[in-house]
Amino acid sequence: MLKDASDDRSAFLERRGGRDVGVLQPRLGGDEAYRGANSNMHATEAFLALADVTRDTRWLSRALRIVERLIHTHAAANDFMVIEHFDQVGSPSRDYNDGIPPMASAPTATPAMA
Repeated sequence: MLKDASDDRSAFLERRGGRDVGVLQPRLGGDEAYRGANSNMHATEAFLALADVTRDTRWLSRALRIVERLIHTHAAANDFMVIEHFDQVGSPSRDYNDGIPPMASAPTATPAMA
């Protein structure tokens, strides 16, 4: 039964997840301009749990794709400070919400390391 659910979720992600740039959209169902590290962290955790329960390695591949993009590419180039915000093509959006008072639901810009 869990294997069937895993297949259903995978098909859903393939159909509705938007263009794969190694950084998932926070909401499925469209091609939003915004991508965030937070939703990708949760997706990585979910993919690792699915891989553990189903023994299906495609979930490990999905998790690794996110980690490679967020940590090994972007954070590594930023002195390993995780970048929170990305645009539609997966490039950092360092000025996202810059100048707006911080809110719990919308993290502000990520500073660049010198």
